[in-house]
Amino acid sequence: GTNSGCGKTTIFCSVLQALKNRRLNVSAFKCGPDYIDPMFHAAIMQALSSNLDPYFCEDWLPYVMAENAGEINLAEGAMGYYDGMAFTSKYSAYDVACRLNVPAVLVIDAKGSANSVLAVMQGFLNFKEKSGICGFILNRVTERTYRGICANWKDERAKLYGYFPSLPEKYILKSRHLGLVTAGEIVCIREMMQYLAEQAEKTIDLEGLLALSQSAEPLQFKVPQISRLDPIRIAVARDEAFCFYYKENLMLLQKMGAEIVDFSPLHDCELPKADCIYLGGGYPELYTDALSGNQAMKEGLRKAAQDKIPIFAECGGFMYLNRILDGK
Repeated sequence: GTNSGCGKTTIFCSVLQALKNRRLNVSAFKCGPDYIDPMFHAAIMQALSSNLDPYFCEDWLPYVMAENAGEINLAEGAMGYYDGMAFTSKYSAYDVACRLNVPAVLVIDAKGSANSVLAVMQGFLNFKEKSGICGFILNRVTERTYRGICANWKDERAKLYGYFPSLPEKYILKSRHLGLVTAGEIVCIREMMQYLAEQAEKTIDLEGLLALSQSAEPLQFKVPQISRLDPIRIAVARDEAFCFYYKENLMLLQKMGAEIVDFSPLHDCELPKADCIYLGGGYPELYTDALSGNQAMKEGLRKAAQDKIPIFAECGGFMYLNRILDGK
């Protein structure tokens, strides 16, 4: 996308659902550090999505994609296409496209524009000598505006692959701090995704995108040698309040010999027996009453700490361990 909020997750999910409806073997990926968008991908695919994080993976990025690849692979960008670390393009969606040598399609929020969209398209194409951009999808435009822009676009390096009109309020993905609301919070998620898929079938050139996907070069990658350590049992907090995890981290622990056991600070009355405890991120502030009221779980964690069982807590998981949260 051109920026955060341009509609790339909505359009990405619409294309993903439409291709799944065609019973194609599709895998989804998210560029960069993001826990929430893969939950939407998972809601569509009924399987975990994967992260393509060049900061953590560096030269192993092609392997991460290959390990989780399907016949067709869609990767959603993060922020703006060229937005990386410290006002550079390093670790950006552009960087990921370059490392994987895959074609990119840019989503542009074109509401309230006409020919000015052409300048945006030219600017993104020419910002880097080899931008990797092979096409565009326009968001929040009418068919008439889209046809006019298509008629005036003359650059053969990239083509237009369709558009999305402004959506009814009930089908717009809502946001909060840290990004979108989670997929589990949307009651009508399946209905919403089917609506978006139907819209994609009407106004996005899915055949063109499938043809473009076939232009990608075969991935070149090496397989890492992973050493196995002594067996260890790790209790991982996973429920509505704690859901921010990279599945790749947990998979790596398993490859190294760890046994992963899930538990719920919201719903369970006791901790599972484990050698260490992992409290990941999420939105515990939305569930303060239930978390505070689960005395048995709190006592279990307190006893685990007293027994010197290591507790790794990050983000919302660390907030949960404090006595007071936001004055409550």
